[in-house]
Amino acid sequence: MGAFRNCGENGTRYTLDYHDCTRNENRASMLPVPSVPTSRFARVFDAVLLALVLGLALLVSSFVARNSDVWSHLAMGRLIAGGQYDFAGDPLSYSTEGLRWANHAWLTEWGSYQLFKLGGGAGLVWAKAILVIGIVGIGASGIRRDRPMWLAALLLAVAVVALSPRATLQPMIVTCMLFAALLRLLQVGGRAYSLVPALAVLWVNLDGWFVLAPLAVGLYWLADRWSASRRVPLWLPLATSGACLVSPFHVRASALPAELSPTFLASELASDPRVAIQFASYFTHPRDHLDNASFWAFCALVAGGTALLIARRRQALLWEVAIWFITVGLTAWQARLVPLCAVAAIVLLTPHAQTITPARRWSRGGPWAALALVLAFGLAAWSGWLHGGRGRDRVLGWSVHADPSIVWAGETLATWRRDGSLTADQRVLTTSPDATNTLAWFAPGERGDLDTRWELHARAGRKYPSNLADIAGVDRLKNRNIVAVLLADPTPQSLAAISAPDSAWRVLKVDGRAIWLALKPARNEGAFEPWPASDLLRFDASLLAFGSGAEGAPRPERLPQDRAWWKPPITPRWDRDADGASATTFLNWQLAANASDPALPWLAVRTARRAVAADPDDGQAWLALAKSYAVLGATAENRAASGSGLLTELRRVQRITALTQATIANPDSEAAREGLASTLSEVGYLDRALVERRRQKTLLKRRGDAERLASVTAQIVKLEDDLFDRECSFHVQTAKLSGDPLGRARIALSLGLANVALDTLLKSSPDLYREEGVRLLAALLVSTGQAAEAETLLNRKELLANPGSLGYHEVPSLTETGRRIVYRLPASDWFRFLLAASTGLSDARIPLDNLRGNLTAELGGVGAYRNRIASPVSKQVAADIGLGASGSLLPRVVIDQQREELARPVTQARFLIAERADLTVLDGLCELEAGRTAVALREFRAALADYAGVADLHAAPAKPLAELYRRELERAAR
Repeated sequence: MGAFRNCGENGTRYTLDYHDCTRNENRASMLPVPSVPTSRFARVFDAVLLALVLGLALLVSSFVARNSDVWSHLAMGRLIAGGQYDFAGDPLSYSTEGLRWANHAWLTEWGSYQLFKLGGGAGLVWAKAILVIGIVGIGASGIRRDRPMWLAALLLAVAVVALSPRATLQPMIVTCMLFAALLRLLQVGGRAYSLVPALAVLWVNLDGWFVLAPLAVGLYWLADRWSASRRVPLWLPLATSGACLVSPFHVRASALPAELSPTFLASELASDPRVAIQFASYFTHPRDHLDNASFWAFCALVAGGTALLIARRRQALLWEVAIWFITVGLTAWQARLVPLCAVAAIVLLTPHAQTITPARRWSRGGPWAALALVLAFGLAAWSGWLHGGRGRDRVLGWSVHADPSIVWAGETLATWRRDGSLTADQRVLTTSPDATNTLAWFAPGERGDLDTRWELHARAGRKYPSNLADIAGVDRLKNRNIVAVLLADPTPQSLAAISAPDSAWRVLKVDGRAIWLALKPARNEGAFEPWPASDLLRFDASLLAFGSGAEGAPRPERLPQDRAWWKPPITPRWDRDADGASATTFLNWQLAANASDPALPWLAVRTARRAVAADPDDGQAWLALAKSYAVLGATAENRAASGSGLLTELRRVQRITALTQATIANPDSEAAREGLASTLSEVGYLDRALVERRRQKTLLKRRGDAERLASVTAQIVKLEDDLFDRECSFHVQTAKLSGDPLGRARIALSLGLANVALDTLLKSSPDLYREEGVRLLAALLVSTGQAAEAETLLNRKELLANPGSLGYHEVPSLTETGRRIVYRLPASDWFRFLLAASTGLSDARIPLDNLRGNLTAELGGVGAYRNRIASPVSKQVAADIGLGASGSLLPRVVIDQQREELARPVTQARFLIAERADLTVLDGLCELEAGRTAVALREFRAALADYAGVADLHAAPAKPLAELYRRELERAAR
């Protein structure tokens, strides 16, 4: 509120809004505020509280910068620093050629570039955090030290939280700092007036919101004239307005920012849904913000600030009231302007809050409540929940993020330029403003189409197409020599248009989630010039999936781990890796095409594996991997080997394991919870499915998705009813089996109670259930996706020393004729293979080689076994005849059982060759997944050679699968 002096009698301290207490006869704002003696503890408490508020400001502003316009600003700064910038034109977009514009942020861009060279992205984020802390510091400088300050500190904290959604790495944050400094200078008055024009000169070259300077000063001067004190000199508003012309753009610098520009607001661009959402109000869709603490902080700030000014109506200055209600109106109109309201509260309202702070009444609870709320805000900011479920990317971090898909696309574009595929006069069209912004930095010299400088593009008066059909038919693009389109945000509709048989588009390359397109020569209707090089750049999914390759897929170093509660979460973003984005693109493309060709799903599996290896904590990559296996199962692979029990179990374990790891890496992934619940229900693990459904319900509540919430709630009710009956049946059947944990676990599993079965075994001593129980426990851990726990169990010393102690695991399957057969595989090696194939941590060939080695050894001993049992079988047959002739008292079922027991190994041996061939097919699939196509082809051929020896048995369920992939690999090899 200004300087404080002892102007009253008996040492009474007054607050003065200006600088001279000798001329305050008409100052309604002069209010005697007696000093309140404060204890040492109170002073320390206040200092700690203010320090925590400053720490909160650091937390809410220290997050990874993901707004793509950072890169366009840095590109501008690079041009300015290199002396290549033309202040009369636009160097980034070919769609604004000939337009003169004012780049008010040119000095911010130059400074950002210099900081980026020195400290990289971390330096930029730290600089932004320092600006936010500086804003709070300016507000705190008006707080008196001889009065309780907890209410003022609480107001600062609420304002910081309200500001936090827009604490982004943009010129607006510079405006907030300058706006706070301007208001503080006007509060101090006197000699501080001389700094205001200098501030305006700096502001007009840093951001387009410099218009706040003449507006605030003009209101300040008018309020002074209204009060008839005439203490503010006339030169102050005149000099401030004149200072706003001290810019390289001179008179053109008077252009309004996009948020206030009549040209932009009246243009078609402003009504485009892709743009309008960025200028929406908090109250356009208020239900979307119900879990957002910053929204409620904004509401509290507006209500509390207005109430405070009403309570202080005799002491509040007219210019303060005017600025407050103007900023409130702007922020109610557009949520992106909330920082202006927050800054006004920080600087103008903080002194008023301190003057009404109770000194004695209920003050004991007030400071502690303020402390608790500030700490709660800090905890929410640390954990990433300050902005609700939709803002989980605002976790602690200091870097600038670039969409890896667009970076990849920029490298592709540079390659085409270097090798002459694209000449200097040929252009590309980007369908996303974010792509244009990012390419401005990563593809120097490239000029794009639409970017986020909305006011400039609105003046260009162009219509920007929103889909591929509009792009191909826009007449204004004919003369721009555009030869290719970068589809940076492929939607299901655009992917369907690409996949249609009569599509006008040819896919040239896939870079993450970015797809390069060109019109087919036959469909080029003049919108694009013919591009001969596009014939050589055609995307061939089959060739990429099954073509020659020698490098194996990298393996992750570990599985995702549960993070400690006190650590900030990892940002759950799907665009953390270009490979993970490619997997999503391939999957969406496959679903849009609705084709049976497995090439795209195989590419999705391979790229998702690379993403997982690059970052095991990337929950979206694990989710894409699970979806890839699911989509792959719906292609020709499923029809070719629908009866193969080995393949079915492998794919099921791979899906459940990937989904489980996705939920561990990102516990807030509703899609992963949905997929895991559905898959567990299909397998029959109903109690585990219910757990996932309940967690999914919690996430849907946070998102406010009422329609899906109702559907999931109905599924939960149905599962709960079903499980209640099953649990009752379990208790009845196991009433007398308290000392038999293995029996209890088997009954629980038969009823779909996988969690009960696991708990029963884990809570019992292994001595009670022996090797059969250990085998069942291992099977449950593997089949429920608990890879880390299964790995720990299988790596126990006693099992490593004696792997055969687990016995055999049976896998049912169907032959080509529909006959049911059962594979009996060494459990230890089979479980190790499933873990290796699903997690990728180890080489799946090692346990597969062990399994096939066992089968080969058995095949070698079949002849000796036949000779050994020939005599017993003959005797048994004779005995059967004799017993039958003499009317034996032995039941016939016992006789048949003895004979079957002797002949079973011989009968089982007939399928050993087919079983070994099936395992060879699995080996080929693992090699194909790793990208070693030559090795995969060799494995499929070896499997078919084995099948040739058992063709008459019709016991080869995986044989069609081997034939399918052999054909695909041989075709790609040609």
